[in-house]
Amino acid sequence: MKTIHPEHAEKILSKAKQEHSFKLHMGTEISSLKGLAEAMDIMSEETFNHHVNEKKNDFSNWIENVFEDSELAEEIRPLKSRDSIKKKIIARMKFLEKRAKAGRPMFYDEYMDHPVRDFVLGVLVGIVLGFLIKYIAMVFG
Repeated sequence: MKTIHPEHAEKILSKAKQEHSFKLHMGTEISSLKGLAEAMDIMSEETFNHHVNEKKNDFSNWIENVFEDSELAEEIRPLKSRDSIKKKIIARMKFLEKRAKAGRPMFYDEYMDHPVRDFVLGVLVGIVLGFLIKYIAMVFG
């Protein structure tokens, strides 16, 4: 696999905007690679064959045009079975998740799981430190 920048990995793993979601033949909309992998298990054979056949692979085109992941698009373009496409998507997602984490600061996942809690904790620590500094300045200043 080619080297990919962490921000690009995050973009590929993110949800597509509403106007760029993939509309399956039978009406369901998909907005992410994860959603596409999950849809492979539940879409009808008729729907799959409408989007993937000897003439085209709509999933490959969508991945390339919306998420700008030409590598995954090229890997799945010749595939004609839902299992093989799903396996490629899942493998690519695992790779992209590792790349996305590589661009985050150390401990990002551990400390950024609860941003509101972390913000409140930061405010409280700031207030306490502010009072402590003011007290020290009054006593020794």
